[in-house]
Amino acid sequence: MRDAIDAWEMTPEQYVREFVRYHDWLNSLWNKYYVACQDMTSRDGMTGRVVNRTNWILDNLGRWAGDDLSLVAYCTRSLLELVVILWSVDRTGDWKRWFGLAATDVVDCTEMIIRLGIGPEEEGRQLLKNLKQNYKQVGLAVPENIQRAHTDAKNAGYLREYDEAFKLLSKFVHPTPLVLFSPPIDADKLDTFRTYFFIKAVKYVHTIYCLAAEQSGYDPAELDLKGQLAQLRAELTQ
Repeated sequence: MRDAIDAWEMTPEQYVREFVRYHDWLNSLWNKYYVACQDMTSRDGMTGRVVNRTNWILDNLGRWAGDDLSLVAYCTRSLLELVVILWSVDRTGDWKRWFGLAATDVVDCTEMIIRLGIGPEEEGRQLLKNLKQNYKQVGLAVPENIQRAHTDAKNAGYLREYDEAFKLLSKFVHPTPLVLFSPPIDADKLDTFRTYFFIKAVKYVHTIYCLAAEQSGYDPAELDLKGQLAQLRAELTQ
């Protein structure tokens, strides 16, 4: 990971090359290890899904690097959310919870479809019943309530980073008054925000790569994983 001073001096083109480099490493991790776990309800299956989603985000980030700042903010905030998942599991070991939360989302969506009268209600009810039975068979609980991402970040020891970045990123992701009604922001200030988002994106994708590589035991980047992760874990809060 580049130091802060060097990172501020990088050009957008250099950041795109960084994103491509991590994309290649993560793609190698996916193909050599995690692709075999993609349908598993396991910790490897969970991390593999994070790796795959990270590569999808990096594809978009590379295309949108010079585009509207909202697109860059969206990609960067998405990477932050993925980092929170991996740090949460790294600290608690509770990978099952994330599959449970996915089931909660499916339940919410299915119940909404039933309320709207889209499709047979009996089929929707059977889907929910089968889902809960399948999860019960593999020892997964479907949570009654969804835990806020802010709480996940706190449990992961990543709350300080989350609070610093998420609020600012969200101001550009959503149709906020800043996006809709503020006076035009001059190019220099926009470039400052863009560079900040790029710095954060590299930090998050670097963290995702290190945690996923450590878990798999395969390191295509040939980094000092032990040293890199020791540094990253030292930055976490209690």
